[in-house]
Amino acid sequence: MGYRSIVLNLDIDGMVAPVIKLGVDLAQRFDARLIGLSAADVPPPVVMEGGVAFEGESMMHQRKNIERRIEDLRAEFEGLAGATVDSEWRGAVGNPTRLLIETALVADLIVTGSPEGASSGNVDRSTDLGNLILQAGRPVFVASTNQENFRINKVLVGRTRVKPSVRLLMPCPFCKWLGRFVSLRSIVMQPTKPGTAWTMLLPYFLTTA
Repeated sequence: MGYRSIVLNLDIDGMVAPVIKLGVDLAQRFDARLIGLSAADVPPPVVMEGGVAFEGESMMHQRKNIERRIEDLRAEFEGLAGATVDSEWRGAVGNPTRLLIETALVADLIVTGSPEGASSGNVDRSTDLGNLILQAGRPVFVASTNQENFRINKVLVGRTRVKPSVRLLMPCPFCKWLGRFVSLRSIVMQPTKPGTAWTMLLPYFLTTA
């Protein structure tokens, strides 16, 4: 069992070169197809007292800016990925979290950068990691800032005592692959309320050290 395809999420306002290099590195290690993705949405019109202030010209301008930025990211992705890995590009104007979750259906692993900067927390321009992890149904690798490759010697894997988490964790090809090169340590945690969001999130977290 292995990863045949990886979705690489690029925040539209972030520094993308390091995470692209990381995605290429992982795709080479797993001999996987790399799917680059970037999306952002135009904020809805502001509701003012007495009605909706619809600024059609402003919204069209914002949409064109997003489309231009997506094309710039596509060029950077294709330039760094080159012919080193099998790759494809997907970019769209729309909610970035929703589009990433939909794209994850055709992939085995999601790689994304840590939200930061002015767009962090902006649902129209950055990924909501909580919703992504809960809804995507795929392992999520959150890269640290400026992380370009995957070189570690220890990994801490968090999981809960509930049986579904064990079933999710043990077949993880990423963990099996890591076990050949690094020291794996498992920490078992028992949440106060099994079945809560925290219980669901733990099996997906990998912390590198």
